[in-house]
Amino acid sequence: QGFARFKLSVRHMADQLKAHFGDGSKWGVEIGYIDEPEALGTAGGLSLLDPVPEEPIIVANADLITDLDYRKVIDAHKASSAALTMCTREAAFQVPYGVVYSETQRVIRVEEKPTQSVTISAGMYVLSPQVLNAMAHAEVIDMPDFIQRLIGQEAHISALPISDRWVDVGRRETYQRLLDYLDEKSGEGET
Repeated sequence: QGFARFKLSVRHMADQLKAHFGDGSKWGVEIGYIDEPEALGTAGGLSLLDPVPEEPIIVANADLITDLDYRKVIDAHKASSAALTMCTREAAFQVPYGVVYSETQRVIRVEEKPTQSVTISAGMYVLSPQVLNAMAHAEVIDMPDFIQRLIGQEAHISALPISDRWVDVGRRETYQRLLDYLDEKSGEGET
């Protein structure tokens, strides 16, 4: 998508990640690393950025696979004048039980195994550089807590609904389903 500079926040298996990605030259990009002295959470590693960027930055969880056009996300972030833009998705969950709706002790409705929809964070964000001042150097903080802090400071946080392909491979069963899907797709082209 035209991005040329990346920073990977590393701690667990940092040597293996650095050995695999190197400086990015084999992909024609520049890759640097943020070495976390301890696990700083999903936002805390950003407090170690040096120098602090002058332009908005994209932050994405490493366990996501997506077709998202990040240029459009940056454009939406700039257009909204937000301090932070978070990509969101709709997620539906089937409740495995009958749900009882009542007023005090009087049952007014029962719905068997309903599907409920919620808006979730997609684990992808655009941050304006000034928001990095809202955390201390090497602070341990997860992104939801950091966003809540910014909301408490009355920062403009924007939600950007996305519908692009998005797979969270951070759970073993989801990762295995993706591998199975890719195996099926690669087999379709064979004769």
